[in-house]
Amino acid sequence: SGRKSSAQGVSPGISWSDGEFAQLLKITFAPSTQAHFSWEQGEYRDSKKLAVFSYSVAAAHSQLVVDTQIARAGVWQNTALTSAYQGFVYIDPESGAIFRLIANTAVIPSNYAMKHGNTVLDYGPTAIAGNTYFLLTSAATYISTKQYDSLFRKTFANYRKFEANSKIVVGTDKT
Repeated sequence: SGRKSSAQGVSPGISWSDGEFAQLLKITFAPSTQAHFSWEQGEYRDSKKLAVFSYSVAAAHSQLVVDTQIARAGVWQNTALTSAYQGFVYIDPESGAIFRLIANTAVIPSNYAMKHGNTVLDYGPTAIAGNTYFLLTSAATYISTKQYDSLFRKTFANYRKFEANSKIVVGTDKT
């Protein structure tokens, strides 16, 4: 569009990653993506035996939108592409819990600003208010464009329980 941009408070020319918490997991397993899964191997991770599956999602069914910025004539411009992607999922065969999800972009057109990208999401048991939940513990995203490379590492910790109590009272109007 030729206009200067700053997506969600991010300065032009700087990469960012978002949606790690649940979006990638959600779109990978959505029936509409028609992901193709294949058994790869068994693997131990933190003394836990996991089932490792490879997967691929064709661009025609993908919901993975890759946004980058590129400088053209001194102006930062947003570019977006719905990408095919592939990767691996590490699953506990006993509980069905996902321990790791890896996604790599595939078939990026040569005229696009981004050359490739990949994301690794790690999940683990997390105690919150006396209960254990399986939640995202870390994320790493690598993005390579024609002008720069970016690596993002995020750690998710100190989860908290938030709750509110309310009461609905039905009765006569006392006004």
